[in-house]
Amino acid sequence: MTQENYSMYARKELLSSFPYFSDYERFENDVYIVEFPSPHQTVLLWVSTQDKEITIGFDQNKDCVWHMHMSQLGANEIQDELKEVIHLIKRIINGSELIAIDSEKEIYLTSDTFENEKIKKWNEL
Repeated sequence: MTQENYSMYARKELLSSFPYFSDYERFENDVYIVEFPSPHQTVLLWVSTQDKEITIGFDQNKDCVWHMHMSQLGANEIQDELKEVIHLIKRIINGSELIAIDSEKEIYLTSDTFENEKIKKWNEL
């Protein structure tokens, strides 16, 4: 599958779950990118198809502060990657996935809380 075909397939599947992503999407060469702002516009949730791999991350002040490849979740085929990323995005947006902001202003997903971190939900960012 070419990068263009991979990106178009991922776009179709992502938009079927998140139609409002169409307002935040773009293509760079053949790479599909979504940059979805948090409710208070302090963080961008992004998804990319670069290198025929689905990656999700957070940007803050135009810097990538966290990212994850779906292969880290054991998803190596596009259908599995899309299933994982859609599930993860839904959990982030509905607040069931916690977001940690540590003392170094790093942001990442967590299922645990620590004294030196602030734990937020997507709607609080």
